[in-house]
Amino acid sequence: MNITKLTLNNSRMTFVLMALIISLGLMVYTDFPSREDPLVRINKAMIIVKFPGLPPEQVENLITKKVEEKLREIPGIEFINSVSKTGQAVITVSAFEHIEDYIKVWDKVRRKLDETKQVLPQGAIGPIFNDDYGDVSIFTAALTGQNWSMAQLRAHARKIRDRLYTINGIRRVTLHGLQQEKVYVEGVSSVVESNSIDFINLVGSIKDQNLIIPAGKVLTDVREITVETSGKLQSKKDLDELEIRSTNGGTVPLKDYLSLRSSYGEPSTELAYFNGKPAVVIAASMQMGRNILELGPQLKLLLKQVNLELPVGMQLQIATFQADVVEHSIDSVKESLYQTLLIVLAIVILSLGVTEGLIVGITVPLTILASLLVMFFLEIDLQFISLASLIIALGMLVDNAIVITENIHLRLHAGENRRKAALNACQELAWPLLTSTLTTVLAFSPILLAQTTAGEYTRSLAQVVSISLLISWLLSLTVVPLLAVHFIRKKQLHAPFILIPIYQKFVTWVVNFPKRFLLAITATFMFSVYILSLVPVEMFAVSSRSEVLVYVDLPAGYNVRQTEQATSKLTDWLLDSEHNPDVNYVSSYIGTGGPRFFLSIIPNSPAPNNAFMIVNTQSADSASNMLAKIRNYAAKNLAHINIRTELISRGTVPPGVVQLRFTGPDADQLFALSKQAEAALADIPGALHVRNSWENKTSRYRINIDQAKVRRSGITYQAISQSLQATFSGVEITTIRRDDTLIPVIMKVKSTSREMAKSSNPLDLVKVYLNTGEPQYVLLSQVATIESVSQFGSIVRRNMQKTITVEGKHSRWKAPELQAAWDNKIKDIYENLPSGYSIELGGELEGFKNSAGTLFVTLPLFIGLILCLIVSQFNSFRKTLIVACTIPLAFSGGFIGLYLTGANFDFIGALGFISLAGIIINNAIVLIDKISAEQVRGKTKLDAILSASTNRLRPILITTVTTVLALIPLMMMSESLFYSMASVIIFGMSLGTIMTLGAVPALYMILIKGSKTSANQLKENR
Repeated sequence: MNITKLTLNNSRMTFVLMALIISLGLMVYTDFPSREDPLVRINKAMIIVKFPGLPPEQVENLITKKVEEKLREIPGIEFINSVSKTGQAVITVSAFEHIEDYIKVWDKVRRKLDETKQVLPQGAIGPIFNDDYGDVSIFTAALTGQNWSMAQLRAHARKIRDRLYTINGIRRVTLHGLQQEKVYVEGVSSVVESNSIDFINLVGSIKDQNLIIPAGKVLTDVREITVETSGKLQSKKDLDELEIRSTNGGTVPLKDYLSLRSSYGEPSTELAYFNGKPAVVIAASMQMGRNILELGPQLKLLLKQVNLELPVGMQLQIATFQADVVEHSIDSVKESLYQTLLIVLAIVILSLGVTEGLIVGITVPLTILASLLVMFFLEIDLQFISLASLIIALGMLVDNAIVITENIHLRLHAGENRRKAALNACQELAWPLLTSTLTTVLAFSPILLAQTTAGEYTRSLAQVVSISLLISWLLSLTVVPLLAVHFIRKKQLHAPFILIPIYQKFVTWVVNFPKRFLLAITATFMFSVYILSLVPVEMFAVSSRSEVLVYVDLPAGYNVRQTEQATSKLTDWLLDSEHNPDVNYVSSYIGTGGPRFFLSIIPNSPAPNNAFMIVNTQSADSASNMLAKIRNYAAKNLAHINIRTELISRGTVPPGVVQLRFTGPDADQLFALSKQAEAALADIPGALHVRNSWENKTSRYRINIDQAKVRRSGITYQAISQSLQATFSGVEITTIRRDDTLIPVIMKVKSTSREMAKSSNPLDLVKVYLNTGEPQYVLLSQVATIESVSQFGSIVRRNMQKTITVEGKHSRWKAPELQAAWDNKIKDIYENLPSGYSIELGGELEGFKNSAGTLFVTLPLFIGLILCLIVSQFNSFRKTLIVACTIPLAFSGGFIGLYLTGANFDFIGALGFISLAGIIINNAIVLIDKISAEQVRGKTKLDAILSASTNRLRPILITTVTTVLALIPLMMMSESLFYSMASVIIFGMSLGTIMTLGAVPALYMILIKGSKTSANQLKENR
């Protein structure tokens, strides 16, 4: 079927279809699902198991290993990473990235965790499974209130959460910084002892009075009536009035012997602050397929209404709002898109004339709108990557239309009528242009099959470019000939291209001295390879967002109060407008990582000695300047604390971070090896944020119980444990039910200040109840001793092996430079590594290696497909070789471009080289096809080369200039993600095209034999 002939025969229907594409495309464009970044499936989930007070070694042996062993049975799990700390195990499971449906894997995890409960020690809390680990909050807002309690803030936050769920498109709302309200029942040890209060019986009697037990139903002839008992604890007042048994057998009010007070968790486990004020942070995530730009105004309106309804002194302030960020990001890309569109139209009009330029120009917006329609039906969101992909495609998609228009123009002046000229031009060029289009599509295709998060993140780049290029080929065979038949008139040929005389002399010299020219471009390529070695390597460029991320890490063993004080001191300085005028606000999460508000940010695991802060500044430049200021302040005023500052990166590992993972069986030897490596890294001048994943060693108290004395005295182990817990942290004995809130009741024994001053042994403060007929208390120090024992702050395991990760970065160097210097310093460790121990590369270099590796795994397949296309086009191995030889020429320009522009060789830059290979060979295909056609017409090889080269110079240069200039707006954007790719393609196309225009004639002269004019001899050379 001749698609061009079909179009010309049904011209009215074609115009109707064009109008339909324009109208539908504009409709879709105005209501397109939008987000800041592509939707990426997170292949990780988190499991938390708690056992208060259990040391890290026992957490590892009794909890972590048990869970890991069960998880290892699941075939879809790739990595199991765990952190065992005092009283808590945090296990992160990672599914294989090639799995299409993670939900099935998580269902299997849930079933295994249910089995695990049977083998965990009694008293373990959990496992708690979180497979919403990757939810990204589209907004976070802080609810603060002067003179308002946390319970009141929590109540209002819950109401706001319920209001948010009324907005269609909100998936999940979470509250952060909630401090659990508790009621403490406390007794002074001397009073408890003098009244012989038995804590075990006391706890039992309180529980008995607060049980919820069904009281049955009363059945009548007509109705069924439920029976309910009263007396359950619903407030602190109910607990005050509770009566307990006294030593004489009677009952007395609980408050006569024990004091009651309402408070919050001591110590708190999760705190949130906004601008230094205690806050409840409300975070909401969005349903898939929704447009955040539509949800944004609805959210703002609701939050404004909520603020008006809040009581005096309470305020709801927005901390992060993705809709504004997305709108700014997309507007920025759209502005670049419009600039690119104008550049492309201006170039084709100036190059081809008004009529032919407009014909080509009309296909550009038509292609974009048609591409948007296809993207809509394929559910490809409008986000930064997909919009930038349209910009990249814009310069390439005019190639087909330009070549067709030029050919029609030449045929018209050769005497053909307009219809015949259009049909013949499309018939001659349809397959060569399809081949060149498919080679570009195939060059982008490895991105489609890249089975990594980075590949999934950039997948829309390949999708959008492929869609737009294929549509442009289709339009060049339909719309272009249709418009040419209607609007192109016979007129004088274009004025001779100004560069043709110069190019003719150049080509003449090249074909006379082909080996010299090939030697020159080979030397250029070798020089560019050397230049590449000077280009810094990184995974992803940092984002242009205005936030600074601050990680506050106190030594292991420090409690949340110390972390809170350090964070408060840093916050006060940050909010000092005299020192930091560019800081807008500061959000702090103490003991937790808070909500994930950006895709690549992985929240901290819960830990009392860690805090996470978000410093919002006025601009990206302000954020960059704040990095050094915060580091300098911390070095002078918080020197004992490891404070790390980062800009938001689009990669999961911040740029410049180097890591080495030490794995082995013995914890002490492993720790010693890691400390040597840590010291070597810290010793490098300029090294920053050096740390290890096991942190520092801490101490704990071990109670050594004299078994014989305990048996003789009749003290039970249960009594000892409860006495210890009641003395130091308190024992939860029941709960007060207030509406839908459960308030734990904690019983605790207090010591007087005099008792604490007299005691040199902490066990003197612990009194164990002894019921041997006559109630009495025994000091625990009489039957036990106490000693301080050293322990690891954390025990980290990776795939069921003890693993310590040492990491750091440098103030100036990139990761490769720092890694090389570090490796040089720890040569002895590498050379003398004990048997059974290993060292693995981690950090940014591992991420780049894995992500780029997935591209190169499938790259040979697509290179083979491209070569098959070219062989089928020319039916010649030698001509295919000529086309393949042009790829290194483009790479030369790309290597030099990275160096000259100061760009880093990152993952997006690597994609640029792959796409560049598909772009540059189009010029070679078109040029070789024309040389072959000229030979078929009877010209000698030399004449065919000269004629075809000058004939194709104009469209090749127009396409190259269009592609290069079209990428300049993308390169100049404030968002630097595509800076490296733009540099690669701009310089690669520029230098590669120049060298291709000489290399193809030179290689054709050497590789293609025969110079006679007969078509038979031409066929023999194929």
